[in-house]
Amino acid sequence: MYRFDDRTVTGTEALELLDEAGYRPANLVELLAFGKTFPDEGREFPILAIGQSWRDSFGDLVVPYLCGVDDGRGLSVLWLASGFDPRYRFLVVRKDG
Repeated sequence: MYRFDDRTVTGTEALELLDEAGYRPANLVELLAFGKTFPDEGREFPILAIGQSWRDSFGDLVVPYLCGVDDGRGLSVLWLASGFDPRYRFLVVRKDG
């Protein structure tokens, strides 16, 4: 997981910064596999998979994320254009070579 310390980033900024750091963002399948393997992580902080997005009914890009819901866990979507503050984590995969 990747975290941008002490700053808020947009989805576009996060994509650029992750690329520069040698990572690619995880997709939905990778996010779900991570959630199955580490079920408590999403309860502690939201975990985004910005490597896959969809258009919502308003035409905005949304990305999936794991989150804590009451005593359980959840999967939802957020706007990619949102500002993601330091509490958000980005699930990433190291690029090859």
